[in-house]
Amino acid sequence: MSNRLKINNINKIYFLLILFLLTPLFVSAQTNSKDSLATKSFDELRKIFYHYKNTGQKETGKKIALYTLNKAREENNTAVIANSFIRLCRVSYDTPEIALKYIDSSIVVSSKIKNNKLIAGGNFYKGIVLSDMRKYDESLKSYMKALNYFKNDGGEMYYFTLSNIGEINLRIRNNETALEIYKEILNHEKEKKEFSTNYIKTLYSLSLAYSANDQIDSTSIINKEGYNLALDNNEFSHLHFTHAEAGVQFLKGNYAAAKDSLKKAIPYLKEIEDIPNLSIAYFYMGMISDNEHDKIKYYEKVDSIYTNSKFILPSFWTLYEELIDFYKKKNDLKKQLYYTQRLLKIDTVLKNEYINVKEIIHKEYDIPRLVEDKESLILLLNKKNKSFKYGNWILLIIVIVLSFGLWFIYRKKVKNESNFLKIISSLEEKNLDSKKSITEKKVSQRPLLIDSETLNNILSKLEEFEKNKDFLTPKLTLNAFAKKIDTNSKYLSMTINNYKSQTFKNYINNLRVKYIVDRLYSDHILRNYTINAIATEAGFSSTESFTRAFNKKTGLNVSYFLKKINN
Repeated sequence: MSNRLKINNINKIYFLLILFLLTPLFVSAQTNSKDSLATKSFDELRKIFYHYKNTGQKETGKKIALYTLNKAREENNTAVIANSFIRLCRVSYDTPEIALKYIDSSIVVSSKIKNNKLIAGGNFYKGIVLSDMRKYDESLKSYMKALNYFKNDGGEMYYFTLSNIGEINLRIRNNETALEIYKEILNHEKEKKEFSTNYIKTLYSLSLAYSANDQIDSTSIINKEGYNLALDNNEFSHLHFTHAEAGVQFLKGNYAAAKDSLKKAIPYLKEIEDIPNLSIAYFYMGMISDNEHDKIKYYEKVDSIYTNSKFILPSFWTLYEELIDFYKKKNDLKKQLYYTQRLLKIDTVLKNEYINVKEIIHKEYDIPRLVEDKESLILLLNKKNKSFKYGNWILLIIVIVLSFGLWFIYRKKVKNESNFLKIISSLEEKNLDSKKSITEKKVSQRPLLIDSETLNNILSKLEEFEKNKDFLTPKLTLNAFAKKIDTNSKYLSMTINNYKSQTFKNYINNLRVKYIVDRLYSDHILRNYTINAIATEAGFSSTESFTRAFNKKTGLNVSYFLKKINN
């Protein structure tokens, strides 16, 4: 064990001793926490609530909202009562039935005092809850009530609501309506005369709407524009458009191009846990695959996603037909029955979730025949089960799965431990190499079409940029940075590519990750922040972009690194 680690252990012992001695003081502070809230105004309580909500501390946020509600009731402040119910709803999305009760209470209170703004807000959040519950028709009604108010109000909430309405219309196959909605939103974003993240996200939604309306040429045009803009955007990945374009190429019959795009997009979709688009990607991969076993493998991944998330599309009907036929040829009665029962269940789900679903699905298997097949398969399996026992096979499979799982966990643990020790070792040696001036980096042998004066100026500004930690500026783009140092984006990009051997985006992300790793190593308080708060400290605009950059730079998950460094 190094001297540094020994010192850390001694410090931990002192810290625990001090904590023990100060425990009575902490208990006293908790006892008086309500008294401290009593001195806060409603506006201050609102700010405290959103602080906890935005940092992922939902339970604490809920307590603040409940305290505010009780205080508002005592003072008969109906507007705050309605707002408190909205806040309670927003921290209860994980339990939609409870969230729905809160938001209905808000609407009732707001209606009594005829506060149209609060009624609109209540209906907006009710639309979100109902959509999560897959009650799309009711969700649309709530959104429309909110939209009527927001339209007259003239604020951004009108377009937020409209976007949610567009998403539901795509979901229930009102494709033409969805397309018109996203066109309206895009026109609004264009009026701002800036290519913001909202603009790029709207392009993506518009791409999906064009595709749903079979306007694939228009889809490709939108995908190209969105892809190019997203390349310099840290909040919305260009790989979303890569995935969207894969669908276009599939529909055009360009299967090689579609497959190439899907292979690029799938790892990213898995990383960000974009379950719907990952399911669609697997479906396309199955449709493209020439090898029957590969096709079945991808189709079963789609079914696995349905098992965990209940995401399904009408077009997935065909993959279940193919799964049934495949296992029928294999004489695998158990799986044939499983997918037959699955298809019957999915038929019910689709009828409940989609409008005119019968017109969308081409059924080679009709429902009465599926029911008949199901009954026949059950009888056959019952006969087989009387003469054959699966106990030993099941036990063998469990042992194999457990062995593989333990091996996988062990291998991952060794790899993570190795990466962590490398980082700690580098930090203990003060990471001397990373402290060298940018001008000390080895110059690329590729000639740069930049005059020496301009090049030296850029290098000098980059050195100053790193020294002053200006990379912590949120939403920093290549164009904005180039403008700040009085050069153009092309020269700046060329210099970073040659002297840093990385793109501008990776250069910024790596500087931020190195900075936050150094901070976490030395700052014990920062280690107790939420991952979202740490991401903000590092200059990232979203937790998603931070965790992705951290893993790419260190080979570790943020949560694992925090756990290890706190030990």
